[in-house]
Amino acid sequence: MKTTGYLTILFLFAIVFHSFSQDCDCDYLITPSNYKLKYVREDIPGNVICIKGGVYERIWFENFHGTKDKPIIIRNCDGQVVLKHENATHGGFAFINCTHVHFTGTGDSKVKYGFKVNNTITGSGVSVNGLSNQVEIDHVEISNTHFAGLIIKTDPVCDDPRTWRENFLMENVVVHDNYIHDTRGEGVYIGFTKFIKCGADTIYGHAIKNLKVYNNIVERTGWDGIQISNAHEGCEIYGNTVRDYAVLNAGSHKHGLLMGGYTSGKVYNNYIHKGAGPGITTFGFGDVYVYNNIIVEAGDHGIFCDDRSTIPGKGFHFINNTIVKPGENGVRMYSYQSSGNVFYNNLIVEPGAYDAYENSGSWWGKGVDSYIYINRSKPIDFDSAGNCFVRYVEDAGFRDWQGDDYGLIEGAKGIDKGVEVKKYGISFDFAGSKRPNGLYDAGAFEFYKETVPPVDEEEPVVDEEEPIVDEEEPIVDEEEPIVDEEEPVVDEEEPGADEGEIVEDGVNIFPNPIRGSGWLKMKLRLQEDSPISVLIYNLNGALVDTVVENARAAKGVNRLEHRLDERMSNGVYLVILRYNKGQQVKKLLIQ
Repeated sequence: MKTTGYLTILFLFAIVFHSFSQDCDCDYLITPSNYKLKYVREDIPGNVICIKGGVYERIWFENFHGTKDKPIIIRNCDGQVVLKHENATHGGFAFINCTHVHFTGTGDSKVKYGFKVNNTITGSGVSVNGLSNQVEIDHVEISNTHFAGLIIKTDPVCDDPRTWRENFLMENVVVHDNYIHDTRGEGVYIGFTKFIKCGADTIYGHAIKNLKVYNNIVERTGWDGIQISNAHEGCEIYGNTVRDYAVLNAGSHKHGLLMGGYTSGKVYNNYIHKGAGPGITTFGFGDVYVYNNIIVEAGDHGIFCDDRSTIPGKGFHFINNTIVKPGENGVRMYSYQSSGNVFYNNLIVEPGAYDAYENSGSWWGKGVDSYIYINRSKPIDFDSAGNCFVRYVEDAGFRDWQGDDYGLIEGAKGIDKGVEVKKYGISFDFAGSKRPNGLYDAGAFEFYKETVPPVDEEEPVVDEEEPIVDEEEPIVDEEEPIVDEEEPVVDEEEPGADEGEIVEDGVNIFPNPIRGSGWLKMKLRLQEDSPISVLIYNLNGALVDTVVENARAAKGVNRLEHRLDERMSNGVYLVILRYNKGQQVKKLLIQ
């Protein structure tokens, strides 16, 4: 148990209060009855600051400085912390000149998002600025913001050289497992996007090194879903779900996922569904790798790339993406300064511009050019191979495209159509299964006919001749279900599909790969009601985590969410669904 301490607070003037923190196991406790709008303190590395569940207006932290080995942890305790604005003229949570801070909503296991910003009359839901650095933010829900949901950047100021690019580098920012929705501006906005003029001088904003944005859910944003700028080294954007982005259809602010200027890195295993503009846009300087993404019903192009900040000689790589029913082109490229560009193994289905191109009678394009459109008004250096183009979605061979399942069925057109991409470091697919399975497939999913996808020989699967569960002992006593019927395992807000829609039992898991102790999402498809168990084993056959056991699931589509045991180390695991017809197995990669 940690000791009780004191926290210095500035609210018009400095005051000190005693924190009764024993119940929450922290150094300092903020409660609805004692909290102030602004906390200022320096040099308390390693401390844990708890905010007790309840309703607050806004909370700002300034000058909180941990260290790499002893970050300051700010978390909820004893319920959800809700910021609900009635008359406030500022945003929600703010971090000003803070370093090595971990802001996490994991303080109460009964609440998935321990912090919730319910609305902001002005500003953003969570902002990180004022030279803040080395910050991690997770398990926060943000909605109904006046501007962005989450904004992380320090704007350059003419008379403050500390804010100029040559003097400030933002590093090791991590944003994961948040739920951001119904924002007026961007869902996630990271990095300064422009420059300023200071007399005759042009001043640029800071660069970002080692940015990680993963496992976030972003829905119904007014502007871009996720916007990243100036992330020049070590940037990875993966495992995110972006739905219904750019609902305001506002000019240049309508991208699902935007890699803005002076950006490089990896964009992979993201699911992007329906919005006003492109699904994924890259204006980066090159060395950008976009792979294993699923992009559905983008408003214009599935992927768009141009030369806004390209460094001559660097390239863009678009590999194994599944792009379905984009409004215009599957991929469209205007990058003349880049070189070594590749378009490999993409599965592109029913682009909206096909008929217009086919019937135009123009020299510049036919229907087939709507899949990958390369503007050849100037020479562009690129290679295109292993792609699969399908005119209509019904002919693609998806498992259940109407149910958002874009895995391949036997006979699908993308099977074995790809080329070798091992040198690009792509060894898994959207579901985390090993790539390739024989020959490379086109699209985000690799096809597996076997129930259990094969793994590397040095990592043997569980011995099927010695089942982990004794078949003589039924999974569940049907007369006495363990799960209370008033609290079903499946999310009642996501009802099962109609009886005629489920033609094959199955399970999907995502994000995959996943970071340790992250939230694993599962979609189960059942042709009939069944008792279920979902268990996770390591490759030695040992049970390491239980998602649900001896529960009842309804016919149709059922969704589960589970936070992985934090003791699970990086590696390959088997997620096993057991139900009345047998079992289904999926590989899970933790990294």
